[in-house]
Amino acid sequence: MQSRIGTALLLYVFAALGVFLLVVPWTAAWTQAISALLPPPAGRWALSGWVRGCASGMGALDLALAAQLGVELWRRLRDKPHAAAARGGTDHGLAGPAVPCAPTEKGAAPCGAARQGREASPAPERER
Repeated sequence: MQSRIGTALLLYVFAALGVFLLVVPWTAAWTQAISALLPPPAGRWALSGWVRGCASGMGALDLALAAQLGVELWRRLRDKPHAAAARGGTDHGLAGPAVPCAPTEKGAAPCGAARQGREASPAPERER
């Protein structure tokens, strides 16, 4: 399982590459680059419609993969607070509002502070 940052980076790369490959084969930039970089027989082959279509098809596949990664990333960000609530902790991430901690006994460590090696400071006594 990849990290959220890794997934976001892959999403960006596949989306950018997909848009590039989907659009550029049908522009004048493709024709000029092919004419300048390839010898005439290979250039004629690379300028044919089916080669341009294959490049655009690869771009469409990249966009489909980027969409799948986007859905995966969205689900991971959306479900993160629920995972924190199941552990009894608090989540202060970007995925949404913080999940409150369960009420504790008087003097107990709040929000799993003892699990993380921190001591809870005693709560001040209220006067009645």
